[in-house]
Amino acid sequence: MEKAAIFLAFLMLVSAGTAQLTGSGDTETYIVTYDSSEFDESVLNQFEYETVFDYTIIDGKAIRTGPTTASNMESLDSVESVQPDIPVFLPVMDGDGDDSDRENYGGSGTVAILDTGVDDDHVDLEEQVISNRDMRDGSNDPEDRHGHGTHVGSIVAGTGEGNSEYVGVAPEARLRNYKVLDDTGGGDMSVVIKGVEEASEDSDIMVLSLGAKVDECDGTDPLSRAVDNAAEKGVAVVVAAGNEGSDRQTITAPGCAEKAFTVGSSHMKEDVSDFSSRGPTDDGRLKPDMVAQGENIMAAEAQTRDDYTSKSGTSMAAPYMAGAVAVLMEEEDTSNSEYYEAMTETAFSLDEDQYAEGNGNIDIEPAREYISGEESNQGANNEDEDDNTGDSGDQTESDSVIEKMETDNSVLRKILDTIQKVVEFVRSL
Repeated sequence: MEKAAIFLAFLMLVSAGTAQLTGSGDTETYIVTYDSSEFDESVLNQFEYETVFDYTIIDGKAIRTGPTTASNMESLDSVESVQPDIPVFLPVMDGDGDDSDRENYGGSGTVAILDTGVDDDHVDLEEQVISNRDMRDGSNDPEDRHGHGTHVGSIVAGTGEGNSEYVGVAPEARLRNYKVLDDTGGGDMSVVIKGVEEASEDSDIMVLSLGAKVDECDGTDPLSRAVDNAAEKGVAVVVAAGNEGSDRQTITAPGCAEKAFTVGSSHMKEDVSDFSSRGPTDDGRLKPDMVAQGENIMAAEAQTRDDYTSKSGTSMAAPYMAGAVAVLMEEEDTSNSEYYEAMTETAFSLDEDQYAEGNGNIDIEPAREYISGEESNQGANNEDEDDNTGDSGDQTESDSVIEKMETDNSVLRKILDTIQKVVEFVRSL
């Protein structure tokens, strides 16, 4: 009896210890990816975990569980990877003065800002923000207590109501505010992926002025895959290249996504910023795609009514590019590949390494002319004029030949008539 009591007490102790481990903080968030054609979610029922997000933008989900369970899940044949959630950060630094050089180009469409939030109480943004969503808790009233997202949104589509010098690139566009980062500017990849998923349903363009360091920046991490899938749906996804300096292969995720518009920073449109991340990607692709002005950029300051602040970084270059896409979208509602072609074909080189400047520095006005067909149309019109002139010349030449032939025939008829008269005269003799 005594032995039985001791054994029962031991079982209770072990059970209590296991329950405490399961219910304790010894869990973390993991991102699970799998092959949907082979995956049956019921195979996960053997494991103890909590679902954080179910994704549709990628074949995967975010879960909370312990490291042993995560390792056991990854051993399943249909599971591709189970990796710890990855921290996301902001590629930004305080600016020094004002080197902004923006014009009001108009623009159109909706631009999703996935960031620290956008302060729509600022005079430049109060009419611009048409929806708000906090992806961390699902609420619809996020605030920007950090300031980064407000600055980004202002570069894209600020009205310049407080100061016309700081008007956004595309003030006729509208903004959707997706708060995916906290008030310190940090966040988690799992939350950003969910933001990309929701933004891809209701936005024409999205801006991710953020980055994450991954083991291999080759476009296969979950966030880069989400970005590529959003682009496949027709959304123009603009991503900051990162501020990791001038060494090669310093692009941060999701800047290595194949279908992202990855943007580095230039200074005064003269040279690539020293801090701007360089390519190529770890699988050898060209990144960044382009550069745009990103140093000492003045834009709206959060938690103020009409003040502005200066910031630098590829975080500031990316929204400039997003505004450029909105301008092109106003001219021609077409595909991402057409926008990409228009911008890369009209960009100007800064005479730097290709993996620093990509295809060159964005030049909005020529890109707008290119997408609208003004350049090609002018060429076509000139060609048509040349063709018409050629046709007219050919017609004139043909008319001359016909007239000559008609004249020759008339002379010939007269000669024949004369010969016939001579023959008749001779016969009469």
